[in-house]
Amino acid sequence: MNSDFRLARIAPAVWAVFFCFVGIGATISVIPVYVSAQLGFGSFVVGMVVASQYVAMLLARPAAGSTVDTNGPRIALQRGLLFFLLAGIGYLLSAMADGASIKLVVLIVARLILGIAESYIVTGALGWAIRHTGPSHAGKVMAWNGNAMYGGIAVGAPLAGLLSVSGSFEPVAWVSILLAIVGISISIRLCPYGPIGGIRAPFRHTLRLVAQPGLGLLLASVGYGAILGFVNLYFQHNGWSSGFFAISGFGFAYVAVRVFFGGLPDKYGGVKVAIWSLIIESTGQALLYFGSNEFMALLGAALSGAGFSLVVPAFGVEAVRRVSHQDRGAAMAGYLAFFDLAFGAAIPLAGLLADAYTIGVVYLLGLLCTLAGLTIATKMKPRENIPFMIAEPSDSQTK
Repeated sequence: MNSDFRLARIAPAVWAVFFCFVGIGATISVIPVYVSAQLGFGSFVVGMVVASQYVAMLLARPAAGSTVDTNGPRIALQRGLLFFLLAGIGYLLSAMADGASIKLVVLIVARLILGIAESYIVTGALGWAIRHTGPSHAGKVMAWNGNAMYGGIAVGAPLAGLLSVSGSFEPVAWVSILLAIVGISISIRLCPYGPIGGIRAPFRHTLRLVAQPGLGLLLASVGYGAILGFVNLYFQHNGWSSGFFAISGFGFAYVAVRVFFGGLPDKYGGVKVAIWSLIIESTGQALLYFGSNEFMALLGAALSGAGFSLVVPAFGVEAVRRVSHQDRGAAMAGYLAFFDLAFGAAIPLAGLLADAYTIGVVYLLGLLCTLAGLTIATKMKPRENIPFMIAEPSDSQTK
């Protein structure tokens, strides 16, 4: 296994993830307005629709991690891409259905399918890239995988703004279907790594090992969820017209930090990077909540993206270092399940708070959770590289 990290080696997986998340970014940017303005439901229902995807992701994580470890990461990725195609078809059926209630039910089903898809796509792509480059580059792999995800969201959000000028959800659904087909075509080119030998720990045991960094990720993710789920409604509430650009600002800041500083968790350890990242993210959430004008809100969204950018690889490095090499897929699935839990539980709560008080209170919730995540990071003990640096299997173990 080559010890040098070269982006070209993992580029096909990165591109597959990117194209999928362009579709995800386009749809999630439109769905809150679609559910609120077109279907006539309140913020709590908006939160439930957004959260439904992450509930499905949470439930699918064990199966996705097991697929990576026992069947190989390419198979996991391809299963996810097929589910992503089905979700796009579900979006299209929702747009074409008659009646607000039927549209909503079909939309939720599509979001549940998308949750299964994203769980397999992200876990499979991460597993494949770590196998392809070696575990010593896991932080960089997670950083570039995140670039693909949030870069896709940053591109998809303004694309959705252009496509949905007429108020129709249907064009965005078609884009999601086409991008799923592109992702499937790319995944065929990936070399098929087989399962890794060895005795695997039960998933619940692996989950306990990654619980502390996972909880830090959960708390840091609440602010991101508040932006993704409610920033368009927040901007509309304040009479501002640039809600789509707030999502793009988050995404572009996220990607920029990872491009220039993505190697920091591998170099300095996850704990130090997580602390500084959470300080920046909490500043962004404070600007969103306390800011009195559109510029401050846009700056808050960008700072939130810049801060959240390295939280996933920073805590993720600490999570992967806690398990043996044959359990890395399960470890990544268990770790990322905390991200799903943040969206599945906190976003509906944010919707309830928005209905009870005002839409801006979701960023107060994001701020408090980010500060709690910072507390966890300051108390976390960095792990040594011993289990993390175990050699990858030889090429003879690939299919």
